[in-house]
Amino acid sequence: MIILTVAGANKINKTSLILDLMSMDERHLGRAAVTPHGTNSAHFSATFTPPSAPFKLKLMGMTKKGYSFERISHNVVYPSHVLIRDLYAKNEYTVPAGGGGFVMFVVYNTGATHIFDIKVKDRLKYVAHLRRTSITVRQG
Repeated sequence: MIILTVAGANKINKTSLILDLMSMDERHLGRAAVTPHGTNSAHFSATFTPPSAPFKLKLMGMTKKGYSFERISHNVVYPSHVLIRDLYAKNEYTVPAGGGGFVMFVVYNTGATHIFDIKVKDRLKYVAHLRRTSITVRQG
């Protein structure tokens, strides 16, 4: 399952959303249904089996006024034998003004036991500290 944060979600028809998995040369690799997630109207979830090749996400739908729209991810997803999933996010992934928050993750590994380094990309410098900087994940 992935969580999508959609800017302008208050202007879209939430029942019209579809998520396509696209290859690097824009071939269609798969499709997933998109549903609202949590109590924040900007968050949606989709569940799919990832393809074996690198892919991008393409979100399509309709606005409340009947116009079609699409958004394509800038980042490429590279499939691997490791699944990282959010277990809990304080305040629905939102940090209140002057406040704090945290996210807990679960790591599932179908490959050999491996030590993973944990890094956070944080252009706005919100991260105060990481509880761990590496983790050993056994197979299964």
